[in-house]
Amino acid sequence: MNKVKVNGYEFEVDERTGTMIASGALSVGKTAPRTHRAAKAGGSRHEESDHDGHGIAARFNGPTIEENLSAMNGKINQGSYKRMENAEVALLKTGASVQTERIAYAYSPKAEDGGVRPEAYLVNDTVTYNNREKQHIHLSFTNMEPKEQGEMNDVVSNMEMPEILNQGDRLREQMTAVQYAELMESTDQYLPDVRGEFCQGNSQEPVAGSFRAEIAASGEEKSSGASAAETRGGENHSHDHGHGR
Repeated sequence: MNKVKVNGYEFEVDERTGTMIASGALSVGKTAPRTHRAAKAGGSRHEESDHDGHGIAARFNGPTIEENLSAMNGKINQGSYKRMENAEVALLKTGASVQTERIAYAYSPKAEDGGVRPEAYLVNDTVTYNNREKQHIHLSFTNMEPKEQGEMNDVVSNMEMPEILNQGDRLREQMTAVQYAELMESTDQYLPDVRGEFCQGNSQEPVAGSFRAEIAASGEEKSSGASAAETRGGENHSHDHGHGR
């Protein structure tokens, strides 16, 4: 890994794949200048619909350097990734702190000319509120057009999966299929979903300008693909796996 530290953030780049990891405490109030770059991020693997996407945005004082830029699908950059950043800004303005790790994950080795295009973006945020409560938020973004992701989801949903019982699920063995299905449906009603993202603790009210509010406003709440939030030992652990949103 090649490492460089700029504006208080640390950037690491894997020499074989070009996977980039940016980490540090997000800050607002100082915007890094956007310097002109002749070459496009990603080199030969930069697609027509891609932007030079910042891992750490300029509004968080993220620098315009090679280690902080990647070939990011434009709709992701201006859509779900931007809404995440809006939520982080809203949190910082309430006095909370946000420690972040952003990964531009590339599976394939670099092209011969060094070109790289990440398959996905992973974001791990630890939010510390004024009352010292912590919330761990994990988000993922597939680096492709939302339409392509939707088509892929359709293929997967139409696949015939074998009926394999969970060997440890004794409760299921004692119930009929109808009884078990009704139990699962009633249980789902009590599981938190993406509406709990970027909310302090278990509060049902979103932080002003939060990720939850942004999604609700854009009418994408049902397509977020978020999994349940877990609360352990006084810390809230939220997980979101957004696919090409």
